Amino acid sequence: MMSKKEYNIMHIISRFITVTAAVFLIAVTASCTEKEAPIEKAVVHKTLKHNQKHFTQGLFFYKDFLCETTGLYGESQFAMYKFPSGVIEKQFKLPSIYFGEGSTIYKDKLYWLTYEAEVCLVYDIKKEKLEKTLKYIGEGWGLTANDKHLIMSNGSSKLFFRNPDTFSIEKRLDVTNGKKPVKNLNELEFIDGKIYANIWMTNYIVVIDPETGKVEKQIDISDLVPKGAAANIDAVANGIAYDPTSKKLLVTGKWWPEMYLINP
Repeated sequence: MMSKKEYNIMHIISRFITVTAAVFLIAVTASCTEKEAPIEKAVVHKTLKHNQKHFTQGLFFYKDFLCETTGLYGESQFAMYKFPSGVIEKQFKLPSIYFGEGSTIYKDKLYWLTYEAEVCLVYDIKKEKLEKTLKYIGEGWGLTANDKHLIMSNGSSKLFFRNPDTFSIEKRLDVTNGKKPVKNLNELEFIDGKIYANIWMTNYIVVIDPETGKVEKQIDISDLVPKGAAANIDAVANGIAYDPTSKKLLVTGKWWPEMYLINP
């Protein structure tokens, strides 16, 4: 006959096995249900011309204007266009020591990342004058803003929420599709509470929950890639702007001859 002490030990072991099995089952179930985000094909509503000489790094709307920053040493520039006519309103170049990257305008200031110089250049957009530089460590890729932070990518699977005054990091966000990290996050756009991101060297735009980092949707823009782009590995999709008038996304790529208004 089992003693009271032996009974208690067996009871504890039984409880442990039951709880462990339950935890394992929950983990397996969660793993199975964390599927990758659904893929939607881009639906084109309008095609517009794009300067094929532009190595597009940042694209966004500011008031009634379309703004674009381009890259490459000695060729990096900012341009503001009337939309959709394409008439240039403002235009200026970076010093040749900088390789321009993603950009955004926050409270009438242009924040412009550099690829390897580890500085964000801040311009008074009205005066077209450099006001200050903000330091960061590593590469700069994409940039956008919500009502409180500048949101930056650096080619990794992380996004960085930065203070607009100091550029200090106030939040890091790991981006995942299902359970997989999403690497090569590039050009960014903040739209209706979600972050849209180009994935470098792919034809996909992902829609990210800024609280969890989970990818909620993938937009396939493969059909928009110019035929000649296959011969140039750098002519990748890059550039996402939200047109508040049509409520569509305007997308393009580096050295692409056209831009496209598509469903968000």
